[in-house]
Amino acid sequence: MGLTALTLTFASSAHAGTITPDLVVVPVSPAFGTVAAGGRVTDQFKAFGVIFSDGVATAIFDDPPLAFGGVNLAGTVDLVTPVNGFLVVPGTTTLTSTNFLSVEAGRGGREPAPAGLRRGN
Repeated sequence: MGLTALTLTFASSAHAGTITPDLVVVPVSPAFGTVAAGGRVTDQFKAFGVIFSDGVATAIFDDPPLAFGGVNLAGTVDLVTPVNGFLVVPGTTTLTSTNFLSVEAGRGGREPAPAGLRRGN
């Protein structure tokens, strides 16, 4: 059972999308291991409207599934360190807002929660 540190879905009048780690080719790091060379995620997802690492490093790990995870000060994807970032106008560094945001955390490697347990039901 893995931990999906972040799957992000958002929508605005101009753009909608789901941001998953497989959208961009970035070296994958092992969970609870040292970040792979070139594996830190920063602006690689800018084309999709997200820039990661607002003061905290982020990497992609494979538990499976692929997921975003925070990197601690020792350079380890520890699944405890936060994932930080901000929404931007796709392809730019211009900050933007959204009228819908959904974040999935901690669901990796499991079936979706039964309908009665989903938030909003």
